Amino acid sequence: MKSIKQILILSFTLLLLSVSAANLIIGLISANNSINITVKDDMKSIGTTAEIAIQASMEKYKVMVSSIASQSFIGDPKLTPEEVIKNLERLRDQYGFESLMIADANGIAISTDPTKNGESIAEYDAFKRSMAGEFLMSSPTMDVNGELNVFANTKVNNIHGYQGIVSATIDEQVYSNIIKDIVVNKSGNIFIINSEGTMIANMRPELVAEQANFIENAKTDKAYESASAIYSEMTAGKSGTGKYTFNGSERICYYSPIEGTDGWSYGVVAPVKEMTSSLIYTVYGLSISSLVFLLIGLFVAYRVASGIANPVRDMSDRIQLLSEGDLTSDIS
Repeated sequence: MKSIKQILILSFTLLLLSVSAANLIIGLISANNSINITVKDDMKSIGTTAEIAIQASMEKYKVMVSSIASQSFIGDPKLTPEEVIKNLERLRDQYGFESLMIADANGIAISTDPTKNGESIAEYDAFKRSMAGEFLMSSPTMDVNGELNVFANTKVNNIHGYQGIVSATIDEQVYSNIIKDIVVNKSGNIFIINSEGTMIANMRPELVAEQANFIENAKTDKAYESASAIYSEMTAGKSGTGKYTFNGSERICYYSPIEGTDGWSYGVVAPVKEMTSSLIYTVYGLSISSLVFLLIGLFVAYRVASGIANPVRDMSDRIQLLSEGDLTSDIS
């Protein structure tokens, strides 16, 4: 009878353990998938916010530069170059640019920056595209003096029909300043790269100043390989989510191209541990609940097994007494 009871309890225990383990595993898988979906959606929303901010900033600069390009003093034959520069200086200060420049159809510059006066920018692709009527806002680019700046260029469109462009010089960290306050979780952030993979916006301004390019870095340093794989997807104009390791930390990254730019993409990145930290509480909760239900199940199993084994034992004992000639004892 003891053996029957043990077999019943053991069977119930194994069944309960199997069910508890299955529930725990399924619960963890479901929770992990749910967290990953939530993380992706949150990152996408944050990235969209950054994209809108970048596009709004570019539109603002477009309006300002276009306003300058319509000024009547540009191409006015009555004005001397010195008077033109004074007008440019006034507008530079009004709009807060680093410098302002006019280039004629041959690319010869008149600028508020004396080092650029008389220089030719005719060979630059940006000049040619602007002369064709395209508004361009560059990624941080070296100018004719080897200085890193952002340029906003547009074709002159005023009453004189002057053939040339206006180019405004903006601080190299202009894009970083837009996204620097957008924080993902505790230490996550947003970065932007151009079509070649060069960093043009980051919470670490030195990466922009150095024109960091993880794709190029990966060619000589294996530490950048996983990041390079993500960046290569970005330069190909793709959207998606991936993981890479940087500075010894595994990170999750959602990336997508920025509409209205020359092949730029943003990445929303955060340490995996931060983004999945809530999973540990799910593990604790599921483990504790599984243990509680297992203990309750064992108690029920013991009661059920006893309810089956004890009457069988009583009948066995009575039959033993009967075989010994006991005809008077009660029968269970």
